[in-house]
Amino acid sequence: MFFYEKPEQVPPGTVVEMAMLEDSVWGKITILDYPQLSEAAKKYAIPTRKIKNGEDILKRAANARRFHTTILAPTMNVSVGDMFPHFTLRDMNGREWSNKDLMGRKAVINFWFTGCGPCIKEMPELGRWVRKHRDVTFLAVTFESAEKIKQVVKDNKFRFHQLVNDEELIGQVGVSSYPFTVVLDEEGRIILIEVGTSPVQRENILKAIKR
Repeated sequence: MFFYEKPEQVPPGTVVEMAMLEDSVWGKITILDYPQLSEAAKKYAIPTRKIKNGEDILKRAANARRFHTTILAPTMNVSVGDMFPHFTLRDMNGREWSNKDLMGRKAVINFWFTGCGPCIKEMPELGRWVRKHRDVTFLAVTFESAEKIKQVVKDNKFRFHQLVNDEELIGQVGVSSYPFTVVLDEEGRIILIEVGTSPVQRENILKAIKR
């Protein structure tokens, strides 16, 4: 099956076989042998007939040299059920935000930076959530400056409130891989953590803010 992006996260501790291909149309292609792919992920598969060079890629993929790797568990300092750490940060416009601004509403907090390709890829979709779920607070946190992220945020319609110049919260949460997204309930308690991004993970985030 073909996917434009990783369709879901492989559970930590899983041993998988991987390979890499180069294609004249698609560039670098990652091959992942993972027979436990969920039905939720399979619905994002793209028919081979819609992939230029698709049949040729499949033939080459069958003979590509595999290597084994174990999916590692991401490190973090928070868990589902924890209260979100206390913070005080300013957004791109100078407004100060803290935990008290999140009380009484669900909240989605997305950690990212401009050098993170998956972060950039998910921005347009995440940005559309803001207009569809006006009863939810959407925050994005980065260690970079407002000037550094301004054009990226604009170009990708990333409509989250952008909290910048963070020196502490990233460490408190223990973010070691990006993007890193948490969902909070109305009391500021963590109800979901998603490390990385994929269609299934974004589905999980939407389900969490709707329930």
